[in-house]
Amino acid sequence: SGSETLVAEIKKYVSIENAFLQQRQSIIKNLIDQNAHVYVWGIGKEFFYLYANTDLNRCINLTLIDNNEVKQTTMKVNGHDIKAPSALRNATADAKLIVTAVAHSESIMKDARMLGFEGEVIMLDRGEQ
Repeated sequence: SGSETLVAEIKKYVSIENAFLQQRQSIIKNLIDQNAHVYVWGIGKEFFYLYANTDLNRCINLTLIDNNEVKQTTMKVNGHDIKAPSALRNATADAKLIVTAVAHSESIMKDARMLGFEGEVIMLDRGEQ
């Protein structure tokens, strides 16, 4: 019946979401274990999901980045200022950049490299774009 199909689809969706979350949790745990300086670009829905559901909040060296000047001037996340992308100019080569603004990931990666960011860029999209 239709409701059984819906239940099956919901179970499939939840299973896929849990797999993506476990993958993200593992990535964040590795970054914390490495004591890496982590930059996160894109302080929106995907970021807050990640922040609430992983140990990202335990990251000692965390810099939050967003292009939105309103966010830069009016928002903090657990005491963390939201910086302009130019903050990446101070990044060392062993720093990590997590891109959570998945709709803009290509342009963010290009901008990060233009700002001289040489570290690893970690995309958290699902290959759906």
